[in-house]
Amino acid sequence: SDLIDELRLQGYLDLIRFASAYFDDGNLADLRDAAAIYNAQGAEGDNLLQQHALAAWLNFASGGVLWNRQIRHLDGPFHEIIGEIDAVLLNPAATKKDLADARKDAIRINTSKPGSSTCNDAGAP
Repeated sequence: SDLIDELRLQGYLDLIRFASAYFDDGNLADLRDAAAIYNAQGAEGDNLLQQHALAAWLNFASGGVLWNRQIRHLDGPFHEIIGEIDAVLLNPAATKKDLADARKDAIRINTSKPGSSTCNDAGAP
């Protein structure tokens, strides 16, 4: 059985297209586009960043990360960090380092625990 139904996933994609500067009807029109991003074989550079950025947006759309929540180990809340990631994706002059740094930020979003709001590893709330 599917982990999430298609109607809900389509709703997530609708939200992402609305909120994202990068993902729009041209590159994320439907479930096939989302699958193509995730299933890109040998993804590197901007394709690999697209995969991680889409995952970060899906984490937001599904409630796994909050718009104003500080992202663990990064200097800003989700909406600022994802805005920077989108900007790198939109920049045709982005360097390999820019892409790698943005990918690392997206991975931090995708691996941050819900409710984690600081970089304090001592377990303080």
